[in-house]
Amino acid sequence: MKLKKIASLMLAGVMAVSMLAGCSGNTTDNGGASSGDTTPSSSYTETVLKATNAATQTKLSINTNDKLDKAVAWAAQNHKGNGANANTLTVFPENDTAVTAWASRYMVGSQQTYSADPNGWNFSAANVNQWATKPHTYWTMFYVSRSVSDEFITNEVAEKLDDWAKTMENKGEIVGSYTYDYTVSVSKADCAGGDLDTKNDDYVIVGVAVTGNRTENKY
Repeated sequence: MKLKKIASLMLAGVMAVSMLAGCSGNTTDNGGASSGDTTPSSSYTETVLKATNAATQTKLSINTNDKLDKAVAWAAQNHKGNGANANTLTVFPENDTAVTAWASRYMVGSQQTYSADPNGWNFSAANVNQWATKPHTYWTMFYVSRSVSDEFITNEVAEKLDDWAKTMENKGEIVGSYTYDYTVSVSKADCAGGDLDTKNDDYVIVGVAVTGNRTENKY
């Protein structure tokens, strides 16, 4: 009997720990959860790219970005803001250290730049040439109320990709003596707001990373 009691207590302890666990990194079916479940770039980028126009799809390739996934997951677990009034994608400002300082720890590398002004992203040959032969990644994070639909969020991100793609060179086209390639990664996570009882201020964090690279044409 003592062994059974001990076993029961151990099982209860394990269950209690599981219930107390916070945000997870598991993929969810976008059902409006607010536990911080993350949809990684390996799957979500394809969903977003399918919502872009045909011209964008010819210029952008999908890139699985584990760094971005980790940065988004960290922000969802630790940034308990209030996204209730953000009914469109809103950029985290650079002075929000939860993103620019802490989440940036995962986006390591000399060619990783966080931008709070993605509307000004320009991937033309002239700009890519400034990065020499190294691929350069611009990345940013948005937040939006969980009250909006996942389809709305996807279409919002797709519209931004369409705008950025207008500045990109056509794939395979020789400009000067180079060709240019572009990859994109998009990751998102549900995040709990301050009101854990009603979930009225739950929100979604979306991370986007676009990389431009040039290759010398040797023929």
